[in-house]
Amino acid sequence: MKTAYNSPADLAREIGSVWSSRGRLAYTWPYNRFQWETSESWWLVPAPDRLAFRYAKIVVTSASRVAGPGLLFTGLYVEKGLGPALVSARYYPDDWFIGPTWRWHGVLRDLAGGQFKSAVALASRQLGEPVDIRVDAHVPIAGPARLRPSHDLLAFECEDGDRLRPAMTTLPSAQHQFLGDAKGAVTLGQLAESLQAIPNGDTAWVNLYIGRAFEKSGLADVAALDAVQLVNRLLEPLAPWIA
Repeated sequence: MKTAYNSPADLAREIGSVWSSRGRLAYTWPYNRFQWETSESWWLVPAPDRLAFRYAKIVVTSASRVAGPGLLFTGLYVEKGLGPALVSARYYPDDWFIGPTWRWHGVLRDLAGGQFKSAVALASRQLGEPVDIRVDAHVPIAGPARLRPSHDLLAFECEDGDRLRPAMTTLPSAQHQFLGDAKGAVTLGQLAESLQAIPNGDTAWVNLYIGRAFEKSGLADVAALDAVQLVNRLLEPLAPWIA
């Protein structure tokens, strides 16, 4: 399946325009605020707060560890920050530590409780393809980003909002030191439960993505999905959790 855009910036801005036109907040920012046009990841945040880690948001990214080579991924994105065991170390910024208001808690609770089932099934049915589930865990590095941490990665597909199957997607992978239990999940509920109990979880930053990776194309390609179609088919079912 293709999208009618070639860059994360263009697609994110168009989705943001559609989302805002429907009466929702959508502050569209690049993850790398110093490289607006070349940032490979963009966020649509449902609040004006630049400290956006705690929100569940829309992401558009060409990062190979999420999208796969040469693709654009868009969907729901939620993050788990670092745990209280590291607070006293003062090595990381205060806003990196997960608190009770972070949307991670509610999203995982709803995943475990089955509330996502109908939404994921609807999105899959409207796309005519499975929904992609991506999980990315790593130990973040504070300070200038000269070093890139090793990421543990998992990729699943889901059609019925319940059962998972490993995705036929090539992603770079580390040792699954955080995601060993999650790797064996066969349902969305099992995946959520394993992410709630990550070994040494205080040291792990975890990113969870629920969406779809698309081939890049252009607006002249009538077979490619434009921003309105992407919102209608994929993002509207997930809208209750984008907050």
